[in-house]
Amino acid sequence: MSLLLALAVPADAWATATRAVCPPLPPASGLRWLHQQGPDFELCYAARGPIDQNDPDREAAFSVYLGNFSGFDRRPRTGGESGRVGKFPVLWYAANRYRSRDDRPRNSYARETLIVLLTPKRAYARTVHIWINARSFTDLNDSLHILSRVQFE
Repeated sequence: MSLLLALAVPADAWATATRAVCPPLPPASGLRWLHQQGPDFELCYAARGPIDQNDPDREAAFSVYLGNFSGFDRRPRTGGESGRVGKFPVLWYAANRYRSRDDRPRNSYARETLIVLLTPKRAYARTVHIWINARSFTDLNDSLHILSRVQFE
């Protein structure tokens, strides 16, 4: 995710862009979105506190890529855990390929999944790649619970 581009707009426009792109978070979650726009994709980072714009993954509870060319490895894998993201049944996989810029060890609580949104208005499917950056089993369960209530259209 090193090709992130910051969205440079006034605060009220930023809030509007975030609402228009990032799915609504459950009010009781205590999370808010940081939205970043790329040339043909959007990124949404959910966090409880301030997020470092230069390394948003560090503080995010979970992150969402919305676009057409996700970095999700689609090769068949074993060990997927059943779950839900809103109305979509998903398989959560260990996200071992994600390493931070300072090459910290792999996170045993990190998970990722992919949802393919088929829409009649588009010539191709839009993908939603979600990754969880949990630091503990409790953080992982909290993120999974919140994401089970997040609705993607």
